[in-house]
Formats: sequence, structure tokens, C-alpha cells
Amino acid sequence: MMLILMILFALSLESSAVSNYPIKRIVLHVTDTDDKHDIGAHEIDVFHRYFVGWDGGCGYHYIVRKNGKVEKCREDIIIGAHVKDHNRHSLGIAWVGRKRMTFEQRQSLIKLVKKLMKKHNVKKEKVLGHKFFDTAKAQKKTCPNIDMDIFRREL
Repeated sequence: MMLILMILFALSLESSAVSNYPIKRIVLHVTDTDDKHDIGAHEIDVFHRYFVGWDGGCGYHYIVRKNGKVEKCREDIIIGAHVKDHNRHSLGIAWVGRKRMTFEQRQSLIKLVKKLMKKHNVKKEKVLGHKFFDTAKAQKKTCPNIDMDIFRREL
């Protein structure tokens, strides 16, 4: 029943689609907001809808706030909007900030990624930073602004 409700919700979104593609990658992002500020899923949703123009709202699946709280932006079965041309097989997670992740954020991010890896059978090598994708390189993206090799060793 819950799956049916999630699918109906997904179909009601204007520009989002239900994915029947398996999740193959988990992609890490950073919000690129001042490290002093803490924003959440609602603020990112408003920004993506009204300033970027995405009808589907927040392009990420999860947000990790400064205090380590994880906020869900969209269900895993909804195709994200976080890596141009690479969304069908991936989940997007963004941590709030620019350069300094809090201890709580890092611990929550590790826990969330481990949980999603297990749920979707994603290998450690497929946990990637946004900047490593061809389309992100063309856009000169730097996120997630963390050392991915060190992060993967913590998984």
C-alpha cells in the first residue's frame, strides 16, 4: 500500500518521474552555502523551484544539516535532479555548507551512505563526488568539497 501511495505521489510531481532503474551510484554534493548558515530541505526546495526553475523542487534525495539531522527531499524511487545526464541510476545527498563539515554531519553522512549502500547494493567504489562526472567537470563543479578517498575508507 505504501509503495502505491509513493508511486501516486511521484506521478503527481510535474517534472519528476518514478525510476524503475536500479540505483548504481550514490553521489555526494555540498550546498555551497556559507558555513555559518544552516538550511534544510525546505529552503533548498524553494531555491530549486523558484530560482532555478525546477518544477520537481529539491533535486537531491537527502540533505544533511549542520546538527547531523538528515532530511529527505524525495523518495529513492523518484529520479533526482543533481547530476546532469546521470540521475536515473543515482541517489543525491548534499551536506549543508561549503568548506567545513561538522562532526555531526560527517557521522550522519557516513551512517546514511552505509544504509543506502546496503539497501541498494551499491559498492563503496560507486560512492562518488559530483565533481567527478563529465557534465560536472564541464560546469567546473568542485563539490562535495571533501576528500572522497578518505570518506570511502570510513564506510
